[in-house]
Amino acid sequence: LIQYCVRRMEEKDPNNERMSPKVRGRSYFEQQVPKDRQICREQIQVRAEDKVGKGAFGQVYKGYMVTYAKVKKNSAVLTHKNSRTKSLISIGSNSAKVRNTSGNSSIAGVTSEERKMLVDENFDFLAEGDLVAVKTATSLDLKNFEDIQKFIDEALTVINVGRHPNILNVSGVYYPTASAFKENDEIYSSPLICMPFMQNGDLKSYLASFKKSSQLTVQELCQYCLDISRGCAYLHGHKILHRDIAARNILLDSQQKLKLCDFGLSQTADENNYGFIATKENQENMYDENLPIPWLAIEIFNGSPFTDHSDVWSYGITCWEIFTRCRKPYQSLRVSSNDLPDFLAMNYRLRQPMFCPDPLYELFLRCWHPEPSKRPNFEQINESLVKLNDFPDQFGISLNDLYAQLPENPDERIPLTEIKIMPKGQHFMDIEREIAA
Repeated sequence: LIQYCVRRMEEKDPNNERMSPKVRGRSYFEQQVPKDRQICREQIQVRAEDKVGKGAFGQVYKGYMVTYAKVKKNSAVLTHKNSRTKSLISIGSNSAKVRNTSGNSSIAGVTSEERKMLVDENFDFLAEGDLVAVKTATSLDLKNFEDIQKFIDEALTVINVGRHPNILNVSGVYYPTASAFKENDEIYSSPLICMPFMQNGDLKSYLASFKKSSQLTVQELCQYCLDISRGCAYLHGHKILHRDIAARNILLDSQQKLKLCDFGLSQTADENNYGFIATKENQENMYDENLPIPWLAIEIFNGSPFTDHSDVWSYGITCWEIFTRCRKPYQSLRVSSNDLPDFLAMNYRLRQPMFCPDPLYELFLRCWHPEPSKRPNFEQINESLVKLNDFPDQFGISLNDLYAQLPENPDERIPLTEIKIMPKGQHFMDIEREIAA
């Protein structure tokens, strides 16, 4: 009946302008989110006390997202009638078991025939549970359709680019029913995005905790830089700009593989509505915005739009974070956010971290070239890092340097770094040297 009423309203109001924001949000959710990523409330198991942090749109919790399976009563054998279920699991730290006796028919992606089979009195429901991070929209105004759309769009951005080992993908998206909105529940009265839970947390917190990361070597840090650039190259290949590349927006899985996340500022590369122009009239207001000032490229302060070149600049800042255990950029130089545009305009840059190999720091400087077109793209960065990892001796990097462990408080080199522009606007010298066959 609800779906029929929504369809009738859409026929009379094709732009959904007469619908309430939450009903418009429901319509947008059902039309835009792929069916295999739409999940219902019964598939999310999360408790209010399992809060793990705060994201761009609201609180983040640890929980389980479950898919339903059919198991014969008093039997340990799983019947694979539901192709979405892989194996029978037991109760444990990374699994969940749920019995459904209500015959709930709102299970996402299950056909009517499968539903009849699942509610057979001879069978129980078992749920295969994946540990997930559950992102809420509690910081947004859910009486405003644009805010709801913004939250769903973040999930759509990740879903649409597909899967990649260095991108944190979306497991499922939940949208509350009308009754769930009325409950004013701190979790289930909000739209939710479920993503795989990363046990090691975000890169910034991980590196800042010497107890967790005391054994990290320079070689592993170089691999971190490569993981990030591979994820960025994949995004740019799909014409997606991240616009907020920073250690805080990168997660580590249990195998130490880095994954880009938090696409709250991301946009497609062909969009012109970047919404951030730092002209003289509004430059003062720019620092009041929730923008990552120390990570912004120099041209952004002059009113230019975000581009793939500005993502490369932010990537260089993020790599610098990695080798300093996530010290705040420019803080040791005593450069405030308000003074940063003038500092960069004089061609000064961040100093080289002590444990950062010279060829890698040269790559950072290329990422911070004042002319955006002179910066390398991520495919070129990937190629440079692969060569550096495979042939370190050809770059003057010894095995002792590679296997050195990052100390708790890595220092920076004392001299102030100033970019030297080559005559006639030539590129910086490439870090790739001739490698003998």
